[in-house]
Amino acid sequence: MNGDHCRQTVLRCRKSVDTITWEGK
Repeated sequence: MNGDHCRQTVLRCRKSVDTITWEGK
């Protein structure tokens, strides 16, 4: 997954449990 992209779209990351870890970082 793209961590950088998730950072910009935290809302979308929040929906994805797999990327939820990125939100913490």
